[in-house]
Amino acid sequence: MFNFFAAAPKGFEYSLASELKEFGATDVKESVAGVYFSASLELAYRITLWTRLASRIVLVIYKGACDSAEQLYNAAYCIDWPSHFSYKKTFSIDFHGTGGFINNTQFGALKIKDAVVDRFRDDGTPRPDVERVNPDFKIDAHYRNGQLTISMNFSGASLHQRGYRS
Repeated sequence: MFNFFAAAPKGFEYSLASELKEFGATDVKESVAGVYFSASLELAYRITLWTRLASRIVLVIYKGACDSAEQLYNAAYCIDWPSHFSYKKTFSIDFHGTGGFINNTQFGALKIKDAVVDRFRDDGTPRPDVERVNPDFKIDAHYRNGQLTISMNFSGASLHQRGYRS
C-alpha cells in the first residue's frame, strides 16, 4: 500500500472522501483542500483515471515533524531520489507553507533542492538539472504547523485536462 493525497477545491473534501471509499481506498482522512488515502498502485491509477472531484494526486514519500532548516534538509536527503528519477531528467520543487523557521517558500524549496542534488552526488551520479517551467519530475512539499510533507506528482497535469489535446 502507498500513501497518497488527492487535492480538491475547499468544501469538496467530504464528497471526495466518499468517492475514494467507493473506489476502495483505505485510511481515508479528510484534510484542508483534499484527502489523504492509502491504495495499491493499480487502484491509484484507476482513481486518477476516473475521479470526478480530485484535481491532482500526489504520492506521499515523507511525512513528519520538522522544526529547523537542518531537519528540512535531512528529511529531503533521506529519500532515495535516484530510485525515483534519473539524473538525466529535470526536476522542480513546489513548496507551500511558511511559519516557524520558514519565512519564505523559496527558502524551503532551495533547502529541498540542495538535499536532492546532494543525494545524487553522494550516490556517485551527476546532479540533475532544475527546470521550473516544464520539468520531467515534480516534487511537492507542504509545511504546516511544524509538519512537513514531501510528495511526488502522481497524476501529471491537473486532472481537469485529461483527454484534452496538448
